[in-house]
Amino acid sequence: MSSYTVVSGGGSPVTVAEFKKFAAISHTEDDDLITNFILPAATQVLEKLLNRAFVTQTVDYFTDKFSERMTLPLSPATTVTHIKYYATSGTLTTVDSDSYIKSAGVNPSTIGKAYGVDYPTDSDERIDGINIQYIAGVAIGDVDEQIKMAVKLFASHYFEHRGLVSYGGASIEVPRTLALFVEPLKVRYLV
Repeated sequence: MSSYTVVSGGGSPVTVAEFKKFAAISHTEDDDLITNFILPAATQVLEKLLNRAFVTQTVDYFTDKFSERMTLPLSPATTVTHIKYYATSGTLTTVDSDSYIKSAGVNPSTIGKAYGVDYPTDSDERIDGINIQYIAGVAIGDVDEQIKMAVKLFASHYFEHRGLVSYGGASIEVPRTLALFVEPLKVRYLV
């Protein structure tokens, strides 16, 4: 079992002004809605769908046990802040940073044990007892234009259809154009 939480940073790679220009919105009545709901929702949904962190953010990833290679939920990971685990004594313990390596420039981002080093054997294997904190995403000025366009398209859809949204079924469907646009951006995990 594993889970993750964004603990700081993140946000939309698209400004309100950029979105309003794209969506041809000239009034200011909906600026609060766009700023606090439309752009954040579009960004968060797309980040989860694509397994990507768009803008630099700190992520806490929790898992149950150490493995040869641990795949991180959001790519690209730029820095590992720490790996902590609960030892059998109940003590929260930090893994020496020389014990693991982070994949460089590979999606999905992974962490593996360093050559000739074993992970700790005294982990108590509690649910989500291992915490990998890392920095993911890129500086806001370095976000790929295709990702920014995907956020604008999805935010436009949210803005125009403020009710339920789904990829099929009875509610309003996301336009096929958007689905085709974002599919190549998805970080894929090999099982």
